[in-house]
Amino acid sequence: MSQRAFKIIIVGGGVAGLTLANMLEKFDIDYVILEAHGEIAPPVGASLGLMPDGLLLLDQIGCYEAVRAKAANYNIETSHIRDSEGKSVSCTKGFMGHIERRHFYPMLFFDRQWLLQVLYGQFQHKKDRVQLHSRVKTVVPQEGAVSVVTTDGRTFTGDIVVGADGIHSAIRHEMHRLMMVADEIRPGFVLEEEERIPCYYRCLFGISVGVQNWPDDEQTFTNGRGVSFLVVSGPAERVYWFCFARLPEKKCGEEIPRYYTKEDEARFMEEHGHRAITESVTFGDIYAKRISSTLTPLHEVVFEKWGFERIVLVGDSAHKPNPISGVGGNAAIETAAEFVNVLLRARDNRRDGLLSGLSTSDVEAISREMQKARIRRVKGLVKTAHAMQALFAYERPFVSSILHTIFLPLLSPEFSLEQLASRFVGGPRLQHLPVPVRPHTIPFKHELPAKPLGGRVVKYARVVFVLLMAFVLLFPPANTTAFPSRPESSKPTCPPGEECLGALAWVATSRMAQTIFAGFIMYGIECFRIGHQGTLLRVYPVLVAVMLLLGLDMDNKAAVPLFAILSAYQSSLRPSGRPIDRHVLKMALSIRISPTFLRLAFLVVHMLPVIACLLWPGSLWKSWLESVPLAIATALLFLLGWRCLLDHSSEPEATDDPKRFDQYKDGDTPQLRAAYWYFFTVQAGAHIAAVAYFYSYASGQRDLWSSIQSVLVESLPPSAWIGMAGHCLYSVWELRRLGFVTTREAAQAALAVILGQALVGSGAIWAATWVWREAAIAKMSTLNRPPLESSSHVGGEIKAHPS
Repeated sequence: MSQRAFKIIIVGGGVAGLTLANMLEKFDIDYVILEAHGEIAPPVGASLGLMPDGLLLLDQIGCYEAVRAKAANYNIETSHIRDSEGKSVSCTKGFMGHIERRHFYPMLFFDRQWLLQVLYGQFQHKKDRVQLHSRVKTVVPQEGAVSVVTTDGRTFTGDIVVGADGIHSAIRHEMHRLMMVADEIRPGFVLEEEERIPCYYRCLFGISVGVQNWPDDEQTFTNGRGVSFLVVSGPAERVYWFCFARLPEKKCGEEIPRYYTKEDEARFMEEHGHRAITESVTFGDIYAKRISSTLTPLHEVVFEKWGFERIVLVGDSAHKPNPISGVGGNAAIETAAEFVNVLLRARDNRRDGLLSGLSTSDVEAISREMQKARIRRVKGLVKTAHAMQALFAYERPFVSSILHTIFLPLLSPEFSLEQLASRFVGGPRLQHLPVPVRPHTIPFKHELPAKPLGGRVVKYARVVFVLLMAFVLLFPPANTTAFPSRPESSKPTCPPGEECLGALAWVATSRMAQTIFAGFIMYGIECFRIGHQGTLLRVYPVLVAVMLLLGLDMDNKAAVPLFAILSAYQSSLRPSGRPIDRHVLKMALSIRISPTFLRLAFLVVHMLPVIACLLWPGSLWKSWLESVPLAIATALLFLLGWRCLLDHSSEPEATDDPKRFDQYKDGDTPQLRAAYWYFFTVQAGAHIAAVAYFYSYASGQRDLWSSIQSVLVESLPPSAWIGMAGHCLYSVWELRRLGFVTTREAAQAALAVILGQALVGSGAIWAATWVWREAAIAKMSTLNRPPLESSSHVGGEIKAHPS
């Protein structure tokens, strides 16, 4: 028997069905597509959003270049969130440019028909494998096979039936009918499954051309009480639009209304046509230029069961999100890919592959494995889409009002891009096809050195860490160790090196040294990271300065644990959010101080206290050397944070500014590493000198561990070094959670953090951990990609590697 004897029957010639067929062709697996309509790509008036996760899969099967060509000269430059009067609440300039530099693949909006044409055009077999006018009547199980009977009496027999026929899936209804006949499930399950399908909104969507006053490069979300809009510019002066109107109450199953007539649509427009999309364009203006439109209820559901016996569901027949998020088509493509992955693993685990076909239990195992791999992601997508819709349509008026009037205007564009990135990178890939090597900054999940961690363990780890830091913050441990000094009588016989070591030990344990290092180097760098725009970390130096000005001696007791808590929730570990704001770098470069001169200046600043302690050992100098630099540090920290508050980098950037994407070039990494290593060197040297002083001259018993312990608790308040150590360990955990480092690398780094507390001190190991963290994050941005300057989104040679 030849391999061609194994056949998959795909019901539905939409995005999921045609994508699946293209994937099967890549592995020479026979299939037939049954399409109810008379053509594969009918002009039904629907638009489609494609995201980087879906485009990567299309790239694997050779469709990306053709899809991108369909959207030639198309670019979403600006993304707006607007209020009910059309006024901009939040704006992201260079929107498409940022997306492409992060993921290589853009966000595309165009006619659904265009994607179907591309997918259909890729087929090697069209006439014999695509059956039009083939509406399914019934599914008939057979011994070792399954048959599909169409309404015109034709019968198609294969090994698996894949239902890719949408939310009103005939195959899902047939699957439920067969489940009831088999009576292998709990009573009433089928009725519950169908009747639980919820609907909260109805949607009028369509395509318009030549809308006056509408920009050709904008995406807009407009909110309102009970109604919201998504309007997106497209190629060829097209405008794709959606009006979402909340139903008076939630409807389920058979209660969900259906809209068939243009009279329904006209009544809808009478109610909502006057609403503003922008300050100069109403919904009626857009609707008047329509070339197609459809009014439909919006189902939002993830079905509990995606397969039974030889039936498998993919796409909207298995999961259907609200379209405001634009992820429905991508989710369908991803599920089709996961089905192929599981099918090929089953093939590879069999001695004769698919030559002898698959048993019913084998097919059911494939369905379960596919659903297990996809269920968490699609539930998250459906939940996120509903939350997004609820926010824009004021389902909770108080919450939406607070977010739109207070928080959204404060959020930086980086926040929106970060939320999108978390959605894009987690999709699957076709595991048996090479992944094209494309220039991008943020790695996809399959490119990571280790599998990302998720689930409850991640939530519990964060909660435990935050509770520990909060306890240290609220109930700081007492410092029971006093700085020991050599008895006065021993001075005449002291070794020559004692005074120098004593001075270094004082510097290591002085409040001034710790404030300068932790304040300027650690807090200062973190507040200027691009990913921290719009977060409390952005203005954290102001908080520290206020603590210092209040004179509560809280600069390290409270600042370090609080910084660790904020970082656990707001720290950006994406390669795109890691760099320092380019405006800050530009300001620093304009001063034209060489790094060597700057390091020498810092070194002189730290040696002056040592020299002063040697020449004038009195306590007055020590008090002055603590108070004056501390005052300077307070003022500079305040100015640093105030500079962040007034930072103009959150303003819209000029679209022709060639430097607006400099954050993706990792140009700041050498300077940051130099700063951290300087911090490490000075802190480690002072720590080692202090330990030597304690051990040789001040300890008495010459107990090395007691000397180290004395330095640890004297150089910093216990809450500070516990906060530093805890923050370092949690940062190591976060990199492992994200998959940026392997378990072995994380374990080695954690061990180094623990041992480093005694060997070089808390401050030095904090700097060393940040050097390691900086390198681990920066490495992700250059993973499997050539230089950005040589990239192009269309054309050029594509290298590939097996994954």
